[in-house]
Amino acid sequence: MIIKGEVETKSEELKYLNFDEVKKLVAEIKKDMKPRYISRYIILFAIATGARFSEIMGLTWDCVDFKNKTVTINKTWDFKDKNDFSDTKTFDSKRTITIDDETLNMLKELRKHQNELAMKTGLRNTKNLVFINSKMEIVTNNAVNKTLRALCKKIGIKTITCHGLRHTHASMLLYKGVNIKYVSRRLGHKDIVTTLQTYSHVLDEMEQKESRQVDLAMEELYRAK
Repeated sequence: MIIKGEVETKSEELKYLNFDEVKKLVAEIKKDMKPRYISRYIILFAIATGARFSEIMGLTWDCVDFKNKTVTINKTWDFKDKNDFSDTKTFDSKRTITIDDETLNMLKELRKHQNELAMKTGLRNTKNLVFINSKMEIVTNNAVNKTLRALCKKIGIKTITCHGLRHTHASMLLYKGVNIKYVSRRLGHKDIVTTLQTYSHVLDEMEQKESRQVDLAMEELYRAK
């Protein structure tokens, strides 16, 4: 099943990548993975989790469970007013989600780098943040989007924003047949209705493909001798 990665809307926020485009992006990022290129780590984490940018930047090490392979999202980073931790978008946005081994290893690499950097420079990660640059500073949405756009242009795929990576993650899960209720919880949506409304274009496309499968099945039955 092919994800088109295009929505009939002018909104940049609803653009997302299809599976082949995601594979190209991940492969390009992994060619030069160094902890000092923190934007690349943020992009991969967004693809792997579907978390909102503010949730990713508000993630702290105490919320990463390496043993059980989960991360708990219980706060965000407020860039606009406080430049500090803030509450999640809604109560339902608080959630614990699983992460794959590759993403887990990436986080281990980051933590090791931060510890080594602290010993070498004396700089401290006072907020215990997972994603900070080599100066122990928070990274902005603009900075990550700049890196993301450059990577997309380099490999010749459509350019999207960090929020587009959230839609990419959700669309991939839906096209892979993951239960929509699980997808809704993983994204931290208020309810399944929100998920249905946000990804109606994906569900409509899936329905068309499923209808074709029904047609093919019936054709096979009628041809049986």
